[in-house]
Amino acid sequence: MFSSLARLPTLWRVLPWGASVVLGLLCWHFDARAVADAMAIKTQAAQFKAAQANAEQSMQLALQQAQATYRNEADHAQQSYQSQLASTRAAADAYVAAHRLRAQAAASGRSAPAGASKTADAGVPENVSAGAVMVSADDVQACTAVTAYALQARDWAMTMAK
Repeated sequence: MFSSLARLPTLWRVLPWGASVVLGLLCWHFDARAVADAMAIKTQAAQFKAAQANAEQSMQLALQQAQATYRNEADHAQQSYQSQLASTRAAADAYVAAHRLRAQAAASGRSAPAGASKTADAGVPENVSAGAVMVSADDVQACTAVTAYALQARDWAMTMAK
């Protein structure tokens, strides 16, 4: 027992050096761990940036494909509209030709509209009822064009829902 007490002062002299060594090893360990964590975060950030770039590229490709699809559908709808408009204008011309009031001879009784010139084509024949609605050929064509456009736009919108 006496011999262990004699060594005690030597232990007290070595203890600060031993604690310094242990503290140094702990500092080295935590420093190495912090460096490893920083490298892992740096690698993770690089992977995130690469994933973002890939996602951006994929999004741009998908956007271009969607725009091309919509452009093709719009072109197809425009071509369909142009052909439908030509046929509806022809039908409107036929309707105007079939329902046009023919000018009668100047001797027949006409009621001239207010402000109309006193030519042979200016009045409305008496055999036309007072409740008749008459529009010009230009108005028929305008209504035909607008209706054809509205129907084509509706058909195009219905394809967008698919």
